[in-house]
Amino acid sequence: MAQLIIAAFPQSIIKFQLRQNDVSLDEKLSWAPDFLTTLGDFVEGNIKIDEIYILGPKSYISKFVNDAKHLTKIPVFEEGI
Repeated sequence: MAQLIIAAFPQSIIKFQLRQNDVSLDEKLSWAPDFLTTLGDFVEGNIKIDEIYILGPKSYISKFVNDAKHLTKIPVFEEGI
């Protein structure tokens, strides 16, 4: 099962990590304005993603969660702190 884990925090670069069976397959960094472009690169890539997790402050990541849900049909989980 492949998972895309996204860590997003205010005033920081967003980290994307593609993992499969607890092994990191790919990592990318992105600024917030490029979120959808970077997410699209992963979604349209060669590896089928089964789940997307977005981590960060709840009030900050809600926009990214909504954007991800509109971009793809892959289940998106919000892990707010």
